[in-house]
Amino acid sequence: MMHKTLPAILMLLLAAATQFSCVVRSLPDAGGEPASPVKGCATLDKMPFREAWYGMYFKDDKVGYSHFKIEPNGKNFNIISDSVMRLTALKKTNEIKMKEKVAVQPDLTLISFESNVHMNNKDLHMVGKADGKKFIVDIEVEGEKLTREYPLEGKIFHSSAISLMPVLRGLRDGEKHSFGVFNAERQGLEKIEQEIS
Repeated sequence: MMHKTLPAILMLLLAAATQFSCVVRSLPDAGGEPASPVKGCATLDKMPFREAWYGMYFKDDKVGYSHFKIEPNGKNFNIISDSVMRLTALKKTNEIKMKEKVAVQPDLTLISFESNVHMNNKDLHMVGKADGKKFIVDIEVEGEKLTREYPLEGKIFHSSAISLMPVLRGLRDGEKHSFGVFNAERQGLEKIEQEIS
């Protein structure tokens, strides 16, 4: 049963998490000088905002919301997020609720995360933790448990942290960054590219 529902739930989890994705666009070139680079704040403790609310829309209809808050936790930080999305297709309404707590270092390096997704009376609970040279993820769906370990090479980030990177690192047109991220849908680590344009 877990093999049938887990991919569907993970895909929806990823869809819910993508509301944190970030694409920064410059205004069309109107001639003249290029925009000056914007300096980043370098660490979360210097970040100018700590909370945000977003609406989720499908075409012109609001289908949900997303909220995140950054709270200090000793020398590190917790990114706490919750979101709700309701979609109706073929006269059936699907509701996805997600609550997540992500522990990060001041530079957004992932320490651990805990995620709870509730979709149509089914629950997915996922806990991940960086432990030395490996990243361990425990997944539970409908009472079935699975543990996966992934080798770590360098820093790893949570998908919700990637949209905050330009705030920390600054904005310089044409600049590119690459980040190691845990992809819940594929249940593995992957590289994400971010380009400022």
